[in-house]
Amino acid sequence: MGLLNATRPRRGARSAGLLQPPGGQAQAWDLNERISPLLLSPGIESQPLQAAAILDPGFEGPGDGASPGRGGGKPGPVICRGTAAYTAVGPDQAHGVGAFSGHGVHPDDGTVAIGPPGTIFGLDKAAMAKVAPHVVIQPDGLDWILKLDGGPAPPFSVGDVGDEHIRNSPITAFDLYRFKTLHGAKAFGAPKRMTTITLPQVPGARCPPDFVRIR
Repeated sequence: MGLLNATRPRRGARSAGLLQPPGGQAQAWDLNERISPLLLSPGIESQPLQAAAILDPGFEGPGDGASPGRGGGKPGPVICRGTAAYTAVGPDQAHGVGAFSGHGVHPDDGTVAIGPPGTIFGLDKAAMAKVAPHVVIQPDGLDWILKLDGGPAPPFSVGDVGDEHIRNSPITAFDLYRFKTLHGAKAFGAPKRMTTITLPQVPGARCPPDFVRIR
């Protein structure tokens, strides 16, 4: 997809399987290059655990996404790794009712608009709304750019469903709420970053189709 123009009109209310490579070695596709997510960032082994702790303070160790973790017999969260594109919501954009507002979830600052929930996370709208505030989206190396351009600080949670540019993106894409200035939103562009996503283990929950489940 090309650069998403931060001035395009947006509407707030509208704005698959698990990849398991052979041998149990988690790998991710970044465009045409195959990269092991465990080699992408020196801190990747600790990042999922930090995200899990945000989701569940009682989480003491990694589950396998299907079996209980060591803390309290609860299943561990689903943790995904892959490349996502990020675009900016300007200060005067998308102030309408969000897609999940009927369920008490709103596109507040620090949230993202996602593609169709069933495609991205395997959940229908109601189920997605229940877990949306607990999803943790942590891009690698985007903090300083966001700070420079006046954007929200990561990690992000889910607050809305995006417009057609987000819904039809060839890779997983997130629209970031909200930048302080239109100039900053335009300057941000549409960077792609390796990203760790952590979401609660609920029936049907899965990683985006172009991400790899690492736990």
